[in-house]
Amino acid sequence: MLLRPLLPPACRFVPSCSEYYCQVLRSHGAVRATGLAIRRLGRCHPWHDGGYDPPPPPDGPHRDEAGA
Repeated sequence: MLLRPLLPPACRFVPSCSEYYCQVLRSHGAVRATGLAIRRLGRCHPWHDGGYDPPPPPDGPHRDEAGA
């Protein structure tokens, strides 16, 4: 969504980085999702094969759902 206009038309990962961030944001909360997205963007370079890289499963309810 946000990065797509700045990047070449072909993403090396499935789901794309913006889709990945949206998924981890819903399942992990904002802080953990941001860390996971930064880690994912760090793997986006010509020396990484890319491919299928799904979000990790949630560890449990994220902070917003836990009532903290």
